[in-house]
Amino acid sequence: MNLTPTDDIKNREQSQDTERMLDNAIADLKAGRELPLKEAFQKVSELRKQRCIARL
Repeated sequence: MNLTPTDDIKNREQSQDTERMLDNAIADLKAGRELPLKEAFQKVSELRKQRCIARL
């Protein structure tokens, strides 16, 4: 499979986004800002709903 330059850029950006999210998550854990599991899943659900609404 040959990647185009555009594909390569998209892959690199996705990788950078993932690394940034992980860095933020680690920083939150170190600072004691993590949520209990139930609250975390509720927050994820809320954010997904907001994102779906924003797409409309």
